Amino acid sequence: MTSLSVVPPSPPLREFVQGYVLRAEHLGQDTVISPVTARFDVVLAFHFEQASEAYEYLSGRTRVLPTPLLVGPQTHRLADLHLRGRRASLLVHFQPGGFHRLFHLPTELLTDTALDAREVLGRAPDVLYQELSAATSEARVPLIERYLSSRLPLALPRHAVTDAAQAIRHMRGRVRLHDLVADSGLGERQFERRFREQMGIAPKLYARVARLNFALHLKRSQPLLTWARISQEAGYFDQTHLGKDFKALAGAAPSRVSGFYYPGTTVHA
Repeated sequence: MTSLSVVPPSPPLREFVQGYVLRAEHLGQDTVISPVTARFDVVLAFHFEQASEAYEYLSGRTRVLPTPLLVGPQTHRLADLHLRGRRASLLVHFQPGGFHRLFHLPTELLTDTALDAREVLGRAPDVLYQELSAATSEARVPLIERYLSSRLPLALPRHAVTDAAQAIRHMRGRVRLHDLVADSGLGERQFERRFREQMGIAPKLYARVARLNFALHLKRSQPLLTWARISQEAGYFDQTHLGKDFKALAGAAPSRVSGFYYPGTTVHA
């Protein structure tokens, strides 16, 4: 049994935060596998009740994930979540560049990581976690908003690469990067450097991830669509190219990836 709600941010935080995902689920004692595939969001995650575990392919080990947890952009499938039991979570999905602007940290330092938020952001997330743990589900979003709003006076100004990232997401990766560079008013190297700094990954890979996530969204929302049709809708040259991107970014063939359990951790623009 799963309960899921997405709460939009208050107006002052909308250019920094996509939304808050509140999730409660009872999965039983059998382990459920949820792959961490390529994604471009920065997520601040608070897990209550039962701890989360992740099998990490690089080390070949399973570790208990800390909470609060700060997850950066992922360039390929580096880990699988192992989920079981009764779980409750609050996930903060940042807008493109939103984490960088609020916390003044290069997003590329978080790429392909899942870190203890206290090691990155200091003591504040730990105090916040204690408050959130003691609060009801309905009271948790106001608490996280209070914390994030305290960062607003120090927020960095919006940069041209933010507009480029938003365009890539809006167009689901079907953009000409040359046009985005021209619109930014930056040179090509400066554009890529600032894009990596604020989004965590290169613009070309960002577009590939956007297209992959759109293809997955199509399949989950319309299960009867064929992969051939989805490859056309998502802008792949053909189904073979779609399959190559899935294996590179999600670690498995499209039919296998779409069948995995995804516990509602994505906020769609």
